[in-house]
Amino acid sequence: MKTQVSQISSACLPRRSTIRIIRLMLLVIGVTYMIRLIQYDLRLIQYNDLSSNTAGGAWPPIEIVNQWVDANNGIVILIVNCGYMDMADNLISSMERLPNDETFHNFVIVPLDTTSFQILSKVYPGHVLPLMPTTTTSSNSSSSVELSAAVDYGSRQFHRLTASRATILKSFLQLGYAIFYCDLDTVWNQNALSHMHQRLAVEKEKEEARSSLDFPSDTNTTREVEISRSHQRDPLEAVFVRDSGSTYCTCQIYMHPTRNNLELITQWERKLSYKKHEQDQRAFNYMMNNEGWNQNVSSVTLGIRSPEFPIGRIYFNQWAKGKGNPPTIATLLNTKVVVVHNNFIVGHERKVWRFKEHGLWNPSGKLENLPYNCSSTM
Repeated sequence: MKTQVSQISSACLPRRSTIRIIRLMLLVIGVTYMIRLIQYDLRLIQYNDLSSNTAGGAWPPIEIVNQWVDANNGIVILIVNCGYMDMADNLISSMERLPNDETFHNFVIVPLDTTSFQILSKVYPGHVLPLMPTTTTSSNSSSSVELSAAVDYGSRQFHRLTASRATILKSFLQLGYAIFYCDLDTVWNQNALSHMHQRLAVEKEKEEARSSLDFPSDTNTTREVEISRSHQRDPLEAVFVRDSGSTYCTCQIYMHPTRNNLELITQWERKLSYKKHEQDQRAFNYMMNNEGWNQNVSSVTLGIRSPEFPIGRIYFNQWAKGKGNPPTIATLLNTKVVVVHNNFIVGHERKVWRFKEHGLWNPSGKLENLPYNCSSTM
């Protein structure tokens, strides 16, 4: 009998050990969950403190933006996360060292994480906006845009980061600003905002001249033309850059605060809620090429070999190597180039290396004495 009891007790020992292990695992999971919850609450509190700087909850705060607009109510928008703060610093340094002793200050910085907000507020005081409160279209949950790692082009994290672009640009257009969005992997050689103002003004004059020729003196014919135009969208007042023959690059976008531009940006924002248009540039090009928006661009569309806004593949791989016309970077920088875009190369470090190789990496040095950690919050 004792032997049977001993055998039963021995058989129960593994079961008791298993139960203890399960209880321990549940305890660890519970503690981990509580830690994550506390971390989330702390980030939320920190975000609320930052976003409380906006006047009455309005974003962007006009009291900040109005300090930096130019005579045409234009503003350059730089969207920055922690991982690309050094790239933003290099870009702004090129703005502040424009030729003819021109100092450019017509920009604001839109931070995508708390670290970039805190650090860049010290480096460029007055130019940094509070974090943007936004409703994420893909999840329908209210949150701050909080992406901090130096993500690579084409990655899922990159798509999440750029998905906020349409919402940010729309917020500025709604307040009546003429906007120029510019990617961070660029270097300015001339005042790009002023150039965009001038290019669009010239194109509008041409459009008005063409419109005056569209209306013949015959009343009936004029009536037919008016009816035909009533079914079309008004022309967009914008400047776009192409990556290839039919591909619009969302890397540099200049827009006036018109009804049609706002409609385009709003539809772009809505498109990003569909999974098949998760990538913002793909969504934008679908609209332009498949929904007729490109038929209403009477504004400027700069080609891939534009001497003013050359793409990286042309600038670095051809012109910088003495191929094509003009043949050298020295010639380019002394003549026509307005903005050099370091695209068609993937990876933060590779972009920095290419800038350095061609003498285009000249950051201010202000970030060197400000230690920070860009570990991803995703």
